[in-house]
Amino acid sequence: MRTIPLYRYTRPDGGVTVSTVKPDTDYTELTRLVADEGYVLTDGNATTHCTDTDNPEAWTEVQPGLWYNPHRISEEKTAGEVLELCRKWCRPLPVAFSESDGYMVTVFENEGGVTVHLLAEKYDTDIDHHLDEIRFHRSRVNYVNKADPMGVTRTLRGTAATKPTVYLPLTDETAEVTFEKGTFTVNLPEKCAYIILRFCK
Repeated sequence: MRTIPLYRYTRPDGGVTVSTVKPDTDYTELTRLVADEGYVLTDGNATTHCTDTDNPEAWTEVQPGLWYNPHRISEEKTAGEVLELCRKWCRPLPVAFSESDGYMVTVFENEGGVTVHLLAEKYDTDIDHHLDEIRFHRSRVNYVNKADPMGVTRTLRGTAATKPTVYLPLTDETAEVTFEKGTFTVNLPEKCAYIILRFCK
């Protein structure tokens, strides 16, 4: 990336000039950034090959096709953009959910089919308070006697090529499954913390 110092000043006629020559009057310093061949410049929003800026540190040179944003995904400022880019450029997932509120979803695919793990994201927890009171020393390690999932839907819905087999490892209850024209619906028991869906090829 090449950097060229610039000077912006107001002429006597009221017009504004940006020049590489330092003037004999009040001016504002700018920097012209020029991307090397085969690269582009981005500030996380715009993408260009050349820009004049008063904040050159905000710009980064990257190869075309590489998406760059200075924010963390956890800040939730870029989550929507990432999803749109994935939908546009990545191979579609073999299983897509339209309803899975409250669950973190992980998809694994192998030659035999697709396995989906859904784990509740938030829990209402409690500890053994009597045990905590009789301890001889303080510790951050607690005996958790309750971990109920919070904010999870009782209905999973999505699209797939086959009907899923449902496993509920943390409960003896069962789920109801329907499958019609590529759309599956799974009706779950209450407070279901962990679900495994298996789609065979």
